[in-house]
Amino acid sequence: MLKTDHKYRNNVVLIINEGFSNNLGDQLINESAINFIESKKNFTCFFQDLNRINLDKNYGTKTKKKYTKTLLFPLKIVFHRLIWFFKNFGRIRYAVKQCNYAIIGGGQLLKDNNIFPFSIFIWTFFLKYYKKKYSFFSVGTQGSYSPVSRKLLGFSIRNADYIYVRDKFSKSIIEKVFKFKCSLTYDFAFLFPKDRNYFSYNLKKKSILGIVDMYIYSHFNNIDIKQTDYYELWINFVGGIEKINDYNLFYSTSEDRNESISFRTYIKKRYNISLKVLENKDLNEFLENIAQANRVIAGRMHPLIVAKRFKIKYKTFVLSKKLDQFNKIYKNLSLKEIQEKIKTDLDKVI
Repeated sequence: MLKTDHKYRNNVVLIINEGFSNNLGDQLINESAINFIESKKNFTCFFQDLNRINLDKNYGTKTKKKYTKTLLFPLKIVFHRLIWFFKNFGRIRYAVKQCNYAIIGGGQLLKDNNIFPFSIFIWTFFLKYYKKKYSFFSVGTQGSYSPVSRKLLGFSIRNADYIYVRDKFSKSIIEKVFKFKCSLTYDFAFLFPKDRNYFSYNLKKKSILGIVDMYIYSHFNNIDIKQTDYYELWINFVGGIEKINDYNLFYSTSEDRNESISFRTYIKKRYNISLKVLENKDLNEFLENIAQANRVIAGRMHPLIVAKRFKIKYKTFVLSKKLDQFNKIYKNLSLKEIQEKIKTDLDKVI
């Protein structure tokens, strides 16, 4: 094990986040966190996904089913959580016993989505049981909490060493709901390593457009919207149909990929314009496609972070308070300021 003069010099650090998600932004967070902690702080570091055992490579043509809540919905939740617990018990116990310290983050891990509160409770219960310290770092939240989620997350938050959130909106929610003082930092993804050349000067650069799953837009804005109206919002956002041919489509999740394909079909049928969907089936392709663009328009945060990291022009399709906070926080900050702040905050944690 490499050594350092830091207060936790002999630590084996466990990173817990959504790094096995098919959301390429979550994969970017995970890679950034592990790379920085291992290479810059000289700790032994290993990763476990919050919920998954293996990498989710679900890039099929079907979008995951959106479940309708019925009277049996709470029972289904309990049943699925019990199955998850017994499938993951050994993995969690083993990982916790191997580490000296745990960092939970980054990502939107403190929100109430019927999954995260329970999963985080189980992880932190084991950390507490085995007397392992942990902190939340570069996490976020939004929305309200059910009574059960308040209890579960309350336990996890109260027993943490530190909580560093990535926006003021998350900070206000955590401090109001859980009465726990937390600090502000920035997104882990700003630390992703540029140890290879993602730029290809043989390609003709084109702007890229990241259409987001329509369900996400409807959920965060609490509205029902027709698919055609949703697509026209995006067309107007890029400056009208006469501008749409300047863009290739790209995506961050399997659901976004499906939406991009539907959008491409709509554009072809309605306006007789053919658009290309750039495939992002792994993190390297995701980074390469952004690096080769001359402008990025997206409704997800991490393509915009990558654009800023590569000094590429970007524009935010604001569909949630998280993205509104992104615009307010990062608009006037230099990349150096952001990275130095994250590094300084991590020094306080480990």
